[in-house]
Amino acid sequence: MPSIELAENGYIVTKYLEDELNEKRDVFTEINGKNSLYSKKYKPGDTIINNAYAETLRKIMTEGQDGFYKGKVAEDMIETIEGKGGIMTMQDLSEYNSIWRNPVRFEYKDYDIISMSFPSSGGVILGQMMKAIEKFDLSKIKHNSPRYVQLLTEIERRAFADRSDLMGDPDFMNLPVYEFMNESYVEDRMKNFSWEKATPSSEVKPGKVIFDESYETTHFSIIDKDGNSVSVTTTLNNSFGSKVYVENSGFFLNNEMDDFSSKPGYPNFFGVVGSEANSIQPNKRMLSAMTPTIVLKNEKPYLILGSPGGPSIITSVYQTILNVIEYKMDVNEAVSSPRFHHQWYPDLIVMEKEAYSYELDSILKSKNYLIVKLPIQEETLGVYKRSDIGAVDAILINDNGKVFGGADLRREHHSSTID
Repeated sequence: MPSIELAENGYIVTKYLEDELNEKRDVFTEINGKNSLYSKKYKPGDTIINNAYAETLRKIMTEGQDGFYKGKVAEDMIETIEGKGGIMTMQDLSEYNSIWRNPVRFEYKDYDIISMSFPSSGGVILGQMMKAIEKFDLSKIKHNSPRYVQLLTEIERRAFADRSDLMGDPDFMNLPVYEFMNESYVEDRMKNFSWEKATPSSEVKPGKVIFDESYETTHFSIIDKDGNSVSVTTTLNNSFGSKVYVENSGFFLNNEMDDFSSKPGYPNFFGVVGSEANSIQPNKRMLSAMTPTIVLKNEKPYLILGSPGGPSIITSVYQTILNVIEYKMDVNEAVSSPRFHHQWYPDLIVMEKEAYSYELDSILKSKNYLIVKLPIQEETLGVYKRSDIGAVDAILINDNGKVFGGADLRREHHSSTID
């Protein structure tokens, strides 16, 4: 009901939303026409009312999944898709079902970490990276120092190499999970790491795992009065998805097909290279980077977090957990601290300007690392346009049961502290 009321009564346009809509207006108009709800010009303080979406939510509320996958909403969707040259059918929608997957669960020192399993790569890669850094004494490595950036870059490089070649929908191949974070496997992946120089991505191949056989995302973290905790990530893929708007039902269609490897060996929108393991097939789910995560301490929720940001979701969650556990930051500092990102290819470190310094650049360049400083206004060196890395929403519960909300400064959020 709160969502229905928000759609019916409207929500206020902020400066952030105005900028987002202005940037996309030409393509909205081209695809959906000048009279489409989001093709119109809005300014801060305006109210956007979406009665069609309120009605869609009512159908889902009263009819369950049939309110979306069958009937009027489904018909509206298929009519819109066919009108744009798409090939989806009513049968495709009616045959879709959600699948429950067991989460990934692993230990890091005295903490128990629960995250998302395949077909998201997030939890598995997070586990691999946490295990890889566990043997290093971070108390002797300054946060965001050249040494720290180098270490995390090399760990991220190897994990994303595995992601590119070995990960996909577990319904289509017998995928290992905990083998990726096995101690001997992680040690083997890091054996050619050197503090003296970069390991070129061309020399980092996907690992040998034993098989039995073969911009725009939303995250929210929630805790209730009883301590029940939820970490949820949902996505349209790019900002406003495909930009195709189902006018009569009030929502945009996603462009999650881009998360498949449409051509193995070639990068997708986010510059991530994929393989046959994540190729397009009927009834197959695409590999994602979503990493909703709950960290337990003494068997109780300690840190609840996640982020939008394509492949940088994983590195954003990774660095935030390290900020809290290893560098003892409060939750607001942890989510807002400057970040950097490496994903195997393109072979470079993408770094927020607050983390960048000429000294750091000089030291890492002497070891053959290439740094690209944000913001990037146009695609360069295989990096798409962006101004920051991730936007973590986190909740921290201290040993006394006090709850702290961490709202990333990269987005329009507000923080709170609750006793």
